[in-house]
Amino acid sequence: MNLSVAVSSNWGIGYKNELLFRISEDLRHFRALTEGKIIVMGHNTLKSLPGGKPLPRRTNIVLSRQKGLEIPGAIVCGSLDELDEILKRNTFSGFERMCGNEDISPASETLSGFGGTRGNQHASPASDTLSGFGGTRGNQHASPASDTLSGFEGMYGNQHASPASETLSGFERMCGSQHVRPASFVIGGEQIYAQLLNRCNVAHITKVNAEPPADAFFPNIDEMPDWQLAEKSSEKFFGEISYNFCKYVRI
Repeated sequence: MNLSVAVSSNWGIGYKNELLFRISEDLRHFRALTEGKIIVMGHNTLKSLPGGKPLPRRTNIVLSRQKGLEIPGAIVCGSLDELDEILKRNTFSGFERMCGNEDISPASETLSGFGGTRGNQHASPASDTLSGFGGTRGNQHASPASDTLSGFEGMYGNQHASPASETLSGFERMCGSQHVRPASFVIGGEQIYAQLLNRCNVAHITKVNAEPPADAFFPNIDEMPDWQLAEKSSEKFFGEISYNFCKYVRI
């Protein structure tokens, strides 16, 4: 498994169930990493997403012990064992049917997170209607003017986009074989990262040189001997905030 997270100087990741930072390039980076993939999150992380709904063009898996929980467009797992079974399966309502099959009916797919990314170029991207993070990713250190809806539409998909613009997104680009499975990314929150870190081999971490108030934290893997920094981008800036994209690998 992989993980993606943005951390502050003291490894903070959130405050009052919101992200600490709202950096346009980081959001685009997250989109590039996870689009067409499986994303695994806790229920609170789902609630922090636009409209509290699963992200489009990704298979959304939500870990929750809440019995009877049903989330349209997402798979709900009650345990890590159940998550393992789902990730091992050959099908999520049929990977074979989804990859490279143009005859699949979008109505037959119960996972609306697949909308617009399956092999059917005529599928209506009905689930791709999240046009922005609108206030859910607010941060006093980020300029709200620079991150209007259009910035978030670039990450999560423009609800006004025509179906034709989605024909090469997600699985179509990656599924050259019916046996191909997408990679999985853990995306939060604090408890989910802690539970699944030992199952991850790659960590994509945006390290932001700022320290706003935080009540949720990511483990400091710089202090863990089994993790090694493999890649680090040049220093980037968002206003007065500097940050780097880092890739850690388990050794």
